[in-house]
Amino acid sequence: MLRNLLSSLIVTLAVSGFHHLANGGETDTRDLEKYPIRFAIIGDRTGENQPGIYEQIIGEIERLKPEFVMTVGDHIEGYTSDTSILNAEWKEYLELIKAFSMPVHLTPGNHDITYDDMEETYRRQTGLSPYYSFDYDGVHIVVLDNSRWYESDEMPDEQVQWLISDLEGHTGAEYTLLFYHVPSWYRTLSDGKPDRLHTIYQKYGVDAVFNGHWHSYFTGEYDGIEYTTVGTSGGHNNFRPGEMEYHFAWVTVDSDGISIAPIKYNSVMSWDETPVSDIRYYERAKRLGITFAGAAPVSEANLKVEASPVTVEFHNFDSQRALKDTVRWTVPEGWSVEPQEFFVEAPPAGKAEAEFRFSCAGSLYPLPEVTVSFPYNEDAVIQAKRELRVARQATCVAAEVPPVIDGIIDESIWRSPRWGLLDGDGKPANVDSTEFYFAHDGDNLYLAVRCVESRMDSLMANMTEQDDAIYTEDCVGFLYRPVSADDAVYQLYVNPVGTTYDQKILQGSDGYWVNDERWNGTYEIATSSDEVGWRVEVRIPLAQFGATGASGQKWDFNFRRKQARLQSAGGWQVPHAYDPNGFGLLLFE
Repeated sequence: MLRNLLSSLIVTLAVSGFHHLANGGETDTRDLEKYPIRFAIIGDRTGENQPGIYEQIIGEIERLKPEFVMTVGDHIEGYTSDTSILNAEWKEYLELIKAFSMPVHLTPGNHDITYDDMEETYRRQTGLSPYYSFDYDGVHIVVLDNSRWYESDEMPDEQVQWLISDLEGHTGAEYTLLFYHVPSWYRTLSDGKPDRLHTIYQKYGVDAVFNGHWHSYFTGEYDGIEYTTVGTSGGHNNFRPGEMEYHFAWVTVDSDGISIAPIKYNSVMSWDETPVSDIRYYERAKRLGITFAGAAPVSEANLKVEASPVTVEFHNFDSQRALKDTVRWTVPEGWSVEPQEFFVEAPPAGKAEAEFRFSCAGSLYPLPEVTVSFPYNEDAVIQAKRELRVARQATCVAAEVPPVIDGIIDESIWRSPRWGLLDGDGKPANVDSTEFYFAHDGDNLYLAVRCVESRMDSLMANMTEQDDAIYTEDCVGFLYRPVSADDAVYQLYVNPVGTTYDQKILQGSDGYWVNDERWNGTYEIATSSDEVGWRVEVRIPLAQFGATGASGQKWDFNFRRKQARLQSAGGWQVPHAYDPNGFGLLLFE
């Protein structure tokens, strides 16, 4: 029987079909030894929603009859500012969860509140504040909102101060549980680094933390606090060690403590089925196990690869077992790889390398892909795959006289443009003619882009504040890794009115590239337009990266154009991702 639900802020989603309490006063704490509290946690639904899976898990939870249900975010696909689309998606979701006969408490995810202007729709549709707390028979539950702030120290001070005040007011709770979408502790606590929120949890006696976002189940315990990341309950599935597919979590709170069990298709697994150490090993093997010392050069004339050698490195992160496997290449039509198979052996915590020779007389894409199996536990392996690194090349012209940044692109240094943008499959992109130019004077990098637009009345350039989501409009973008000490990647987008969005991107010890949107660069930018298109010129001082534009340098570099009218994008190299393994080269004269 459902009883004793008290909300200290806005708590229960008011959807018809739910069983709600009529009483609203403070109630006595139940005897947890005799009457445990049992509730379910349902994982992410979206991020490539798989039809029918979430509905199936709702049915499983309903059959178990928990006292209430918690979510960990990503209820809708979102990622749009179009309120008509958002309203339709929320209507679909709210209809879906009417199948529950018990209250449901939502946690906002990045798909639910991707941009600040989506928060109003979230509040209106759910009837909830993005962060709130409530008490249930002596258990204090806090829901936080980190839908737009992926790192612990990014969370706004206003919310952090609210959290501290809330926890201070509930120190007498039998247990305190925290819910928020992104497991920010993964990049801090699991990597041996301090965590701002964890320090607060320690001070005020938080017992457990629950997250989602990663579509994978993993756990960790730090200073007596249990951290649990619930995997997907309907979004795309990241297969991890243990192959725990779509699932939800079952939580029992009694006098002995907090018991957490992930449930997959009517089977119950132990809480520590996949420790965070396994996830970290898995990610390193998949993302860092295969690297390239160099790249196969691509001819700009015909996008072919002349016969050229590339050294491939195989890194074994297992400290106990040797890597012994036959490396195999998948070779698309038109490509040649020698040898196609090679036996590699790397000692524990060591590496091996091999040289392969490549040529391409046909289509550049798809690229050859190498596969190798890394040791994992006593009787399992992790299969890692990596596409060959190829590198288109562009020249960065030496400028004796710096260009005037006026958006006109009429100086003589603007020569040797690069064009021929590609879509995500490596075919010619569906964008109007676009030319990119590059120059330097040792202290500055100069960029210029000429964008043809056959319908200038359709140009979309409404955002004017720095770091607005201009990547949803007409814009040009750059990814570059300067030759400097920090080995960081930097991203810059510019729209037709000169608004910028930029960030710094660093690779973590697990191989993931982590973006820091708080970073802001220094630029001089000018744009211009007429009846046939728009143009942009940019000056980027190199001292801010600890770099110089010395002659002979080679920067990892990629660039693209997004054209709103055609709802299309074209990149110089594909895929257009943070990993410099997929970048081309910018050669400094």
